[in-house]
Amino acid sequence: MVGAVLVTAGSGFVHANELLDPVALLNKIKTTGADAVYKKDLTGERWITLLRKIENGEKSWLEVAAAIYPATDGGSAHELNLAAGIALAHNPRDVLLLTVPRMPIEGVCGFPDMADTKTSTQQKVVAYLDARINAVSKLTGPDMKVLGKQCFQILESTKREALSPKGPFSL
Repeated sequence: MVGAVLVTAGSGFVHANELLDPVALLNKIKTTGADAVYKKDLTGERWITLLRKIENGEKSWLEVAAAIYPATDGGSAHELNLAAGIALAHNPRDVLLLTVPRMPIEGVCGFPDMADTKTSTQQKVVAYLDARINAVSKLTGPDMKVLGKQCFQILESTKREALSPKGPFSL
C-alpha cells in the first residue's frame, strides 16, 4: 500500500488517508512529543483537517489544539489561534479553559482572519465578533469570572476597532 504511516493509539499505526482521531493524537503527543507529531503527522491536508475539527469546538479537539500549540510557530500558531477563535461561538467555556492556558487570549479572542472570504468585510467581521461576544457573554461561574471577562473585553475592543473610522476597513 502506498502512503505515509502514522503512529496512533491501539495498533500503533494508521495510514495517512484515515481520519484523524483526537485520542490517538493526544496519546502520540504524550509519547513522542508535540514537535514530532506536528512535523510528521500534521502536514498538508491533515493540518487543514485538524484546524476544521478545532473550529467545531469539541472538547477533544480543543485538547489537541492546546497540546500541539507549543510545537507551532508563526503561521501555524496563528492558524491554531484563529481556529480556537472560531470555536468560541460553539463552546466558549472549553475554548477558554483548555486553549488559553497555552495560547494567547488575545489571539483566541481577537481579530478573525481578514484574508478569509468569510471575514473579509467589515460587516462579516462584525457578525463574526457578535457571535462570539454573544457566546462569551453567557458564560457564568467562578471558572469564567476572569477569563470570560477578559475575552469579552478583547472581543468588544476588537469590534470597536473594526467599526472605527481609523480601523482596518477605513480608506
